[in-house]
Amino acid sequence: MDKGFGKYDVYAVAGSIYCYRDSNVLKNRFGLRDGAKLRAVEADISLLRQRELLESPIHGRFTISHLCRIHRYLLGDIYPFAGHLRREDIMKGAARFLAHGEIPRFREYFRLAGLFKRMKM
Repeated sequence: MDKGFGKYDVYAVAGSIYCYRDSNVLKNRFGLRDGAKLRAVEADISLLRQRELLESPIHGRFTISHLCRIHRYLLGDIYPFAGHLRREDIMKGAARFLAHGEIPRFREYFRLAGLFKRMKM
């Protein structure tokens, strides 16, 4: 299968609460500790889930809880923490995700800007 959006090599740094001890491999429901195998599984499963969402979207107003439901649907079969707000900063390759402490500020920004209301599915 093609890779969908799971194209990065490194998910987080060793020592992350989301990784196995002394590893940069995310804790996963398959117990995989080989990063290449986990990337392949994530690519296959998330691509299938993306296709399913195109056919049957998770309706909502793109609130934080709605986005968490989408995240859980896409990656919940792989990662036990999918669909939950992060408790630490992580990155994929050179791409750094929004700092976990900034999420509440951005949630308020979007709420005030009314962006969620205009992005209905």
